[in-house]
Amino acid sequence: MTFQLVLLAATIVLMILTVGTKYISTIVLMRHGERLNSVAVELSTSRAWLNIVDNEKAIAQSNKKNLNNQLEKRIPALKKQVKSLER
Repeated sequence: MTFQLVLLAATIVLMILTVGTKYISTIVLMRHGERLNSVAVELSTSRAWLNIVDNEKAIAQSNKKNLNNQLEKRIPALKKQVKSLER
């Protein structure tokens, strides 16, 4: 009888430890889940900003190319003006 009581007590203690472990694991998983959601939102925001910056960079490069082309086209006319002023 005493052996059965000890075995029962050990079983109860192990059950309590199992439930406690599962409870703690659940809390830890919930906290990690919340952190993952927070990081996912930050990542999404960062990607959106990166897309905006990439678009602005492409626009700036296009504008630079257009301005360089315009200046290259004006060079011959400006050279003619310089030659006429030198006379």
